[in-house]
Amino acid sequence: MRKGGRADNKGGDTMKVFQSIMVTALSASLLFAGVPTYATPQDALIDSLMATGLTVVAVETVDGEEPTCEYLKVEDGYPANTIRNATKVPGRVVVMERGDTLFDSGTWEKDVSGMTIKMRGNNSAYRQKHPFKVKLQKKADMLARGDEDKYKDKDWVLLDGSTLNLMVGMEVSRLMGLQWTPAYRYVNLLINGDYRGIYILCESVKRNPSCRLDVSKDEGFIVENDPFWWKEDVYVKSWASNCHYTLLYPDPDDVTEEQLTCAQSRLSTWEQSTKTGTYDELIDVDSFAAWLLTHDILGNDDAAGSNIFLTWYDSGSKIQMGNIWDLDTNYFCEDQWARIHYWSGFFFGYMLESNNQSLATAYIEKWEEVGAWLFSQMEAKLDSFLLSDGYWALERSRDLEKVHVAPMASVAYGVEQARQWFSRRKAWLDGAILEMKDQMLTSNVQALPLPKDSPYGQTDYWVDGKQISQDASPARLRIRRGRKYISK
Repeated sequence: MRKGGRADNKGGDTMKVFQSIMVTALSASLLFAGVPTYATPQDALIDSLMATGLTVVAVETVDGEEPTCEYLKVEDGYPANTIRNATKVPGRVVVMERGDTLFDSGTWEKDVSGMTIKMRGNNSAYRQKHPFKVKLQKKADMLARGDEDKYKDKDWVLLDGSTLNLMVGMEVSRLMGLQWTPAYRYVNLLINGDYRGIYILCESVKRNPSCRLDVSKDEGFIVENDPFWWKEDVYVKSWASNCHYTLLYPDPDDVTEEQLTCAQSRLSTWEQSTKTGTYDELIDVDSFAAWLLTHDILGNDDAAGSNIFLTWYDSGSKIQMGNIWDLDTNYFCEDQWARIHYWSGFFFGYMLESNNQSLATAYIEKWEEVGAWLFSQMEAKLDSFLLSDGYWALERSRDLEKVHVAPMASVAYGVEQARQWFSRRKAWLDGAILEMKDQMLTSNVQALPLPKDSPYGQTDYWVDGKQISQDASPARLRIRRGRKYISK
């Protein structure tokens, strides 16, 4: 085995590896022996996928079981489209490219080898190419970056790769120097021999001091300002927003009451500080400025669904913005700020309009630092990508995807879309930030009203998030305006 998990398999051995994880020749005897069996893929399709040059991820589940979930829909009375009760299906995953095996989880054996796969996401789970979470039984680097000890982890995700939004957004994140930029690669995905199209194999958002979000094991936190908090048993209240905070670290199953109290105090104190003008004592202002400017550069239209991750290393450190994540709505906010910039459900607007101008100043200084060169760097990145093997592998895969999955825009279109966006965006930001400098003296924020665009308002919901009909029995635990109460 080569360093980084790359095995010494050459072209002729590629098919053998697939056959080894999908073999059915011994299905009958193995089934009677109580051993899991796997399905056989179409050899011609595998040859076509390998010929594209794009990395192939092959997932085979025990007995060909498909991951399932329960869909919660707005039309059924829920506050937003999402899912719950996603099943974890055991199996094996192999990552291959150009005749080499980059990674092989091995066959399923709990806590020893193999993996589980389940559906993930909220609105994205309703797409044909819905996302998945892959959890390995043994830590490894599925991206095979050559230093398995540094990058190994159990948790990975497979995201819809229909656009170049993630590639473009992560490059902006890297240039902006955010706390962490997730690593990824575009792949062709097979599940039980069925071609699912182009996906993105990506690191998931979690604590990993060597390569992801670095927080203290004993005192650190990673939280998400989450519009889907109502699906969770454990969360920390926001006192000024209908998006409460759910936990990514510590694990909700392991968190103590003392830790929850600590997180509640930390977040509530910061929320209140945004209206008293003392917020810079509690947050890493530079990280907030860089995160917000990244969204403004990309013109992202998400707000409540923008995956707002906050971290603090330990009890004595300031709150930082984490990584960017949901990039489906890049380029939507033409000639205006990204929606999160002044969205009333979070706190950027309150801090930017405060008499304490720390955030506004840091934001302008970050723009003056990167504005002069970032856009030319992005243009060079796109030009280089057009000439790369990766571009042609992705374009050939897009042609294959059109036949087997659904019509998709060409990769060349995605590149041109990004080029056109950046050519216009710098001019608009130059003018908008100049105006922002001229309006630095603003009125102090006196209150934190309930967001007007809140999905809750005066409407009541059961604790599972389902809207309550007017004729429902009153004496039950309910949610109104984002808070639980017992009605009488």
